[in-house]
Amino acid sequence: MIRALRDPDRTNLDRVQIVKGWLDGRGELHEQIYDVACSDDRPIDDRNRREHPVGNTVDVEKASYTNDIGESILMAYREDPDFDPKQRAFY
Repeated sequence: MIRALRDPDRTNLDRVQIVKGWLDGRGELHEQIYDVACSDDRPIDDRNRREHPVGNTVDVEKASYTNDIGESILMAYREDPDFDPKQRAFY
């Protein structure tokens, strides 16, 4: 179970990700990024990544932003689709 909340006085959340690291049979380190929750009802594709980028509300010239997009809270349930109990991994 994953639950992420924005800071009460800060910008909204775009997405929640899990980074998995593991050692292969030769002892080499690998990493994989999984999107597990995305704001604005954006779907997650078959590669476990969001399909569409979030928009941008930053005004560089004025050094400001709005909270018109994103979410104040994101929640998800996640199971590792590649879980192998014999493999050493970290999340």
